[in-house]
Amino acid sequence: LLSIELGGEAKKADKKELFGLRRKIRVAELSLITRQMATLLMSGMPIDEVLFSIAKQTKKNRLKSIILGVRSKVMEGFSLAVALGSYPRVFSELYRTTVSSGEKSGKLDKVLSQLADYLDKQKKMRQKVMQALIYPIMMVVVSFSIVTFLMIYVVPKIVDVFQNTGQGLPFVTIMLLGISTFIKEYGIYVILALILLLWFAKRFFSFAANKEKLDRVIQHIPIVGKLFITINASRFGRTLAILLAASVPIIEALQQSAQLITSLPMRKAIMNASNKVKEGSSLAMTLDKTGYFSVIFIHLVATGESSGSIEKMLNRAVEN
Repeated sequence: LLSIELGGEAKKADKKELFGLRRKIRVAELSLITRQMATLLMSGMPIDEVLFSIAKQTKKNRLKSIILGVRSKVMEGFSLAVALGSYPRVFSELYRTTVSSGEKSGKLDKVLSQLADYLDKQKKMRQKVMQALIYPIMMVVVSFSIVTFLMIYVVPKIVDVFQNTGQGLPFVTIMLLGISTFIKEYGIYVILALILLLWFAKRFFSFAANKEKLDRVIQHIPIVGKLFITINASRFGRTLAILLAASVPIIEALQQSAQLITSLPMRKAIMNASNKVKEGSSLAMTLDKTGYFSVIFIHLVATGESSGSIEKMLNRAVEN
């Protein structure tokens, strides 16, 4: 019988895998190793040597162990996509599906390059969202801190001045004094109650039916709802474009792309659209009927369908 003994580094990788290496890594790190794989594969290097070379260049021990763990699976005879499946929290289903399509079509280097571009765009989009949210979050935190400080330290001193002069206190001042006293005595309990409430809310909305109702409410909130839909539409468009470019069949690509949409009503609409496309309907027409995509998006998708370059039009639609 033929027995295969793993090398020392691969053994360490497998051992470390048991101690939490399935955690996610940063998008920037994933983008970098994906681009490195694409570049080395284009030079004609075998996949096992590519992974070993990247692991040697990686300074972070956790990331190096993940890459070596993937390499050990590849050395055992598994495909790269299957090997990546050992770390589902690091390499998403989209990532693995795209890699699998690249392996089957013999265009793994090109597919990995497209994946790296996709990850870079995803990182930039997240940064833009975070930059847009930083100012309002800071304003809320600062305002809450100032009001709390005033209620706990300033208001009682002002009240003492009124009481020392023997003057009656206005109703508004009495109300503020009551709030101040309440915060001093029960503030810690209020904070604990809010934490508990948030925990229950998270549990409550973890059920699909409840989350779907919440998503429908969010979609109808001015500004926030539009931003929520736009972000999901952009994510869907980019994902669909990269899957189609990797020669994934349109129905499978639609279903895979829908899984990355955080809005459950929108996800259901896309899944229904995939069924209609399967029956022979136009992609642009079915997406238009969902009501979640802009006129420009639908127009560019229709143009892509008629010209046979739908992935290019999808990328252009997302950029617009």
